[in-house]
Amino acid sequence: MALREIRILGDEVLTKTCRPVKEVTPRIRELISDMLETMYEAIGVGLAAPQVGVLRRIVVIDVGDGPLVMINPEIIESSGSQTGEEGCLSFPGKSGVVTRPNYVKAHFYNEDMELYEIEGEELLARAICHELDHLDGHMYVEKVRSISALDNFISINNAVDIDLFGQVNAESAGVKHISGAGGQLDFVLGAYLSKGGKSFICLSSTFFNKKTGQLESRIRPTLENGSIVTDTRANVHYLCTEYGCVNLKGLTSWEKAEALISVAHPDFREELIREADKLHIWRRSNKI
Repeated sequence: MALREIRILGDEVLTKTCRPVKEVTPRIRELISDMLETMYEAIGVGLAAPQVGVLRRIVVIDVGDGPLVMINPEIIESSGSQTGEEGCLSFPGKSGVVTRPNYVKAHFYNEDMELYEIEGEELLARAICHELDHLDGHMYVEKVRSISALDNFISINNAVDIDLFGQVNAESAGVKHISGAGGQLDFVLGAYLSKGGKSFICLSSTFFNKKTGQLESRIRPTLENGSIVTDTRANVHYLCTEYGCVNLKGLTSWEKAEALISVAHPDFREELIREADKLHIWRRSNKI
């Protein structure tokens, strides 16, 4: 048995999906033994393999009833809800308020690759959900209230385009699907609400439209018909292009339009000003 280094927030391994275990080899047994020792040394109630840098679907848990080793675990049923403080060995000294099921039923294999079923309530249910999230690259800080509990939290996300009202689309080109929302809104809101936190939406000011053969602005008067609003205008903090970053937090509609146009590509600024005036979000005191 040996202690292993616990990976902490920022380590890329914590965001990856783990592979199933096909056979319990001597190395897997050694890993499980090391995980248990590491968990107890860190005074934790659970530990997942990626937290020690190994991308295998293995977790160990002990909520006071003795060690539980779960290989290739899967939650097959859950019900109820519980909301409370939750911490993580990968985020030392931090905790957040997280809502989890109050009851779960899960299948898993033991160290002899025998299939078992377990039912858990309250702390055990929370621990199972928490550790299984790690196996798919998810962490409790993805929950908005958990993120906002972390001081000075920074989130950085990309986008397809943004309109002059501050609405961000990160999922589609009109009705054409490009990507899912993932956890972007959670991170945008969490960082926005974090004490000292900052949320950045970063995108190039233009893109080349292959269909028209023309350069087009990613900062638009309004989003294209059918485009998905990933982040609402009330929650966007910083917007950055290669021409700078602007803080949109708390601005009026016309102030947002002015700020966004200031970081648009220079070739499109005059046109955006004319469109903003048509939308009645450009004041007479501004350039027109």
